[in-house]
Amino acid sequence: MAQIITRPDWHIPESEVTPEHIYRNRRKFLKEMSFVGASALLAQSQTARGASPYPAKRNGLYSPPLHITPPKYALQYNNFYEFTTDKSEVAEVSANFRTSPWKIKAGGLCDKAVELDTDDLVREFGLEERVYRFRCVEAWGMVVPWTGFPLHKLLRKLKPSSDAKFVKFATALKPDEMPGIAKLPHYPWPYTEGLRMDEAMHDLTMVVTGIYGKRLPPQNGAPIRLIIPWKYGFKSIKSIDSIE
Repeated sequence: MAQIITRPDWHIPESEVTPEHIYRNRRKFLKEMSFVGASALLAQSQTARGASPYPAKRNGLYSPPLHITPPKYALQYNNFYEFTTDKSEVAEVSANFRTSPWKIKAGGLCDKAVELDTDDLVREFGLEERVYRFRCVEAWGMVVPWTGFPLHKLLRKLKPSSDAKFVKFATALKPDEMPGIAKLPHYPWPYTEGLRMDEAMHDLTMVVTGIYGKRLPPQNGAPIRLIIPWKYGFKSIKSIDSIE
């Protein structure tokens, strides 16, 4: 009869055992372990002191082998009608747009109406980088590394009721800083977009605060926007002011 060996829960396979030469050199071993621990504590303390969270670590599940669009194109060719309808001028016209501090009003069929600070959300949920295709209904597209977190984390914080079937988002309405609003007086400002709840809770739907390893600039929707990679770009609303 064959002998059956049942390993205890704490058993470590031989492949994971510390090499003997490291164990023998005890001082070096302790020094290296102390360095790892100190590095982790340093990273935590830097976050607590408000160190920049950019660039964030890229999520390998969302890093397709695609050629990333050079930043000069994604940062200088933008649709943002609140500033101007000329794509090549948005970066210049929006350069002085104030994005900090920034509060988001959240209400509707949820636990309670609240006001959210974007910097607090970044600290609470953390950031990761994902590479997504970005396609415009005008027939152009880009491949862009975005930094942010899944929208479902924010929605779970708001605790929507079972009656909530959709999520509505609105872009900021600041005519004094957004000259394009006055040039389109017949548009029903503010710009709004919506998602079904299942779309909003999908893991691909991302709240974005950064691009190319840095904070979002105004022309790309600073300080906080959405990215929904399977939909055309106009659904990925910029400079979010409210959620309902």
